[in-house]
Amino acid sequence: MVLRGLRPDAKRFDRKIGKPGEWKGEWYIDWKGGRTKAVMNGRLDPARRKGFRGVDIDNVEGS
Repeated sequence: MVLRGLRPDAKRFDRKIGKPGEWKGEWYIDWKGGRTKAVMNGRLDPARRKGFRGVDIDNVEGS
């Protein structure tokens, strides 16, 4: 999973594990950590409340 450091919740994620190439301000993060799951659930909550049935989460390739 790739973290964009410009987002207001960027510091809440679990540890960074590498850079995805030439993209400035992006990092691969450890997606298995408990804080990462909590932050992502928080990001998806507005879509749930609005009744969306799906969300396209980008930049999840990697290890």
